[in-house]
Amino acid sequence: MKTIRFDNLSDHEVQLIVEPWAWAGAVGREGVVEITYPGDDADRVEFALTKDGSPLIAILTERVWIQTAHGEFEFGSNPIESKAD
Repeated sequence: MKTIRFDNLSDHEVQLIVEPWAWAGAVGREGVVEITYPGDDADRVEFALTKDGSPLIAILTERVWIQTAHGEFEFGSNPIESKAD
């Protein structure tokens, strides 16, 4: 398993997108998000700026666990058993 921790130190909200699950969320100013995923070759986490300059994190994986200040979210047909794997 791979885990990425993102601390939003900017004055802008950072959009989160999870595909193929069509889920969207956000990390507010000074917010933190942790993304845990299997780390298979097909998995990708991309950081980008949208056309209007807003920051975006795109998570492209079949299985992912996300923790933000708004809660914990898990996606995938094979749930992630433990973040410690």
